[in-house]
Amino acid sequence: MEEKATVYVIAPDDAVRDSIELLIETADLAVRSHASAASFVNMVPFPNNGCVLIDQNLPDMTGLEVVEHLRGRGIAVPIIVMTSGADPGMRSAPERERLRVLLLEKPFGSGRLINLIQMSLSR
Repeated sequence: MEEKATVYVIAPDDAVRDSIELLIETADLAVRSHASAASFVNMVPFPNNGCVLIDQNLPDMTGLEVVEHLRGRGIAVPIIVMTSGADPGMRSAPERERLRVLLLEKPFGSGRLINLIQMSLSR
């Protein structure tokens, strides 16, 4: 039996994390969540089956700093960065493409989130 892909959610707000977890579970996907970048990047062993949904504004790192850290370790899982359109840390489209990152601009609907996750998992 094939193991379900896992969506790793990294978001500092408990209510946001909980609602995203519930939404992902209703789409019949496994989910694990973290409140900080540090708890996520220090997972050992790091799984390669799934995708990452990360908030750009974390208390300990930005979402793109986490992406750079993961890519620097050779981790190629699909990553979706949740951002507001005015986030100052967002890089140019070529830089995001180099890092293989998809952006999900807030506010977003549940259908958009699930579609983007499913698209990421099918790559």
